[in-house]
Amino acid sequence: MLPLLCSSLASKISHLFPKRWKSIPLSPFFHNNPDSYPRTQPHPTNPLDNQIPFVLIDRPRQLEFSSQGGQMMKGNNGNNPQKGSRITVEPIRRVENIQSIKKMLSDEPRNLLLFVLGVNNGLRAGDLLRTRVRDLRGLKPGDSIQIMEGKTGKTNVLVLNKESHRVLRRYLDEVNPQDGDYLFKSRKGGNRPISVGMVNRLVKGWCRGINLRGNYGSHTLRKTWGYHQRVRFGVDFALICRRFNHSNPSVTMRYLGISPSEVEKILMNEI
Repeated sequence: MLPLLCSSLASKISHLFPKRWKSIPLSPFFHNNPDSYPRTQPHPTNPLDNQIPFVLIDRPRQLEFSSQGGQMMKGNNGNNPQKGSRITVEPIRRVENIQSIKKMLSDEPRNLLLFVLGVNNGLRAGDLLRTRVRDLRGLKPGDSIQIMEGKTGKTNVLVLNKESHRVLRRYLDEVNPQDGDYLFKSRKGGNRPISVGMVNRLVKGWCRGINLRGNYGSHTLRKTWGYHQRVRFGVDFALICRRFNHSNPSVTMRYLGISPSEVEKILMNEI
């Protein structure tokens, strides 16, 4: 009777505190070795030798890693956004910063190709990662391939401009991958691409490596393409929106990284 009462009590308490507590039965090891109990709150004592008591234990604390690689408790990272806020990454606005990252990656053919294709095509990282070597081998500058966007299911194109073609040729010559290999193959073994999460960490590391301040991630590559098309090349907003395959122009506006100072400058235009 007592074990059933303890179990019922623990179950009711777990409903009151669903995020912090849960009721679990102790294994025979802990039952026979009371000094080996996990870190707990006081647990009910079971007077019956043939029963296993229930205890209330803390859920394992989740850990994060700081940008410097150090371990920190979840919730202690001052760079985390407030709950409910939008996480926005920035484009790389200055051409010299783009060149600095290319120089830094000069001895890493795979990562250099990822960066160059990303900032020259404006595709999502996940769509780039599904590309295989056979898809691009043999293409010339100006050639393109059709892709299906993983997020939207819409068709789009990946185009090789001269810079992308130059970096691709170097990658194929130095790495010598098989046609069936993923273009951005993971180094963990097997024929599988790196993850979008890995791209996110790579981009953050590249920007940190050139002392670039701000919030950057995998979407930075896509946004960088849009920003420079608008600012450097004067491409019409509607064309950029079409390239991004955005159904809502407000999304494109966020992608373009327009700062308040840019809006203020146009107010100085005299009519």
